[in-house]
Amino acid sequence: MTPGQAAGLAVARLEQRSPREAEAWAQLGSLHPQLHGAWAHFSSCAALLRSPPDTLAAAEHLRREWATHARTRGIPEVRGCAAKLRHDQDAVVAALTLPYSQGQTEGFITTLKLLKRSMYGRANLDLLRARLLYAAR
Repeated sequence: MTPGQAAGLAVARLEQRSPREAEAWAQLGSLHPQLHGAWAHFSSCAALLRSPPDTLAAAEHLRREWATHARTRGIPEVRGCAAKLRHDQDAVVAALTLPYSQGQTEGFITTLKLLKRSMYGRANLDLLRARLLYAAR
């Protein structure tokens, strides 16, 4: 199993795992209990992101509860993640509760970077601008 596959198992919903994946998950947890604890913690975070709370107060309460649980773990990576979330707590709570998304902006930026990289060293800014405007249609 690759690290990417293991990470996918960590954040996958329990009911969506195949019997083979459930067996692999159990084997990985038995190899290193600390690893299993970290995965359980991150899967709870993924569940929180999948179904965010309705109110700002509920989001703040869940974030505090998750961060407290993370700090009490003996896993440095989990503690580091909790510290970063605590540092940006306003942004985390806003992301959980507000209906806004930057998906459309991020998609446009990705397209722009792709066009720019594909034309590297071939032409000047005028041709890049024309190609970008053509791609935006």
